[in-house]
Amino acid sequence: MGVLKWKDPWQRDYTELNVLYDTGFCNRIFHWEIASHLNREFYNNEFTIAVEESQWPELNELINLPNTIVIPKKEEIRYFNNLNDIQIKDWKTLGKAFTNDTPLDSEKNYISKFNFTDLGYFFEHRGELVDLEIRPLQYIKLKDENIQTIIEDSVSDLVGVHMRRGRGVKIPETLYTNSEYSDYIKFREEQGAINHSIFTYHKDEEYFELFDSILKINPNQKFYLSYDVPEKYMKNVLDKYRDVLVTKEDLRKKLDLTGFKKSKKMHIDNMIDLFGLSNTKYLIAYPVSTWSVFSHEYKKKKRNFIHDDLGWILSRYERIIKNSVSKKL
Repeated sequence: MGVLKWKDPWQRDYTELNVLYDTGFCNRIFHWEIASHLNREFYNNEFTIAVEESQWPELNELINLPNTIVIPKKEEIRYFNNLNDIQIKDWKTLGKAFTNDTPLDSEKNYISKFNFTDLGYFFEHRGELVDLEIRPLQYIKLKDENIQTIIEDSVSDLVGVHMRRGRGVKIPETLYTNSEYSDYIKFREEQGAINHSIFTYHKDEEYFELFDSILKINPNQKFYLSYDVPEKYMKNVLDKYRDVLVTKEDLRKKLDLTGFKKSKKMHIDNMIDLFGLSNTKYLIAYPVSTWSVFSHEYKKKKRNFIHDDLGWILSRYERIIKNSVSKKL
């Protein structure tokens, strides 16, 4: 049986990071999906997908990736250099140019060599992955079934809202001169944040209008709020809507996490947050975010983006709650 060695293009050692709110987890998932889809749909799972623990610490205790093995950090060099008594030079490279028409030998070993920025190529030119009734990411589960169930039950009737404020988001110039945001700006700099034009900063007031409008339709509605900065930088939102918001911190209090001996808090919190958002009934997504894409695709639920017309969002929400009532009758 051959091996598809799937490497993180960033080549980060995530086991060495102590405080990072953006670990690129969903970028890594979509990267892995290409290997999973190729293996499953075209080679009847004849390959073993192999990843490195240093690049996938979440696989130690937190989640399972189907048909994928994790090589312990201390074994990575020995395993990959001596697999089947071959040397690393004998591995065949898979760059972004390979297609489903490129035959692979299931007795040989391959190593991925393309960037996250190349993912668009695969999703554009190999659209069958997007069009699958069930995508590989939908088979991903938390290893602890009890935790998975508690999270699902806690958020299944909530509206999911993704607020991105961390790495990559383009901060308005006015925030740099506002002393109220000085700590937030400093935090972003420490995280290696860059201002990227495609990641728009959506103001608190946009979310206030969204929450207020939905609550006018249904005063009992609660929301799951996912965010990528420390809680203190979400104070305006959390203080104003505390009674109707559920966050990863609220879910944490319901879960027995004592069994996680190897996992760092940031990885545990990320998995709680992602599966919390992914199991809500309706998603208000942040545009151009793999975190939001995963949350939408995981259960193929209805979604809108925060920049969509508010009337359209409310109309869809009303249809969703009507359908929910009909199913319960």
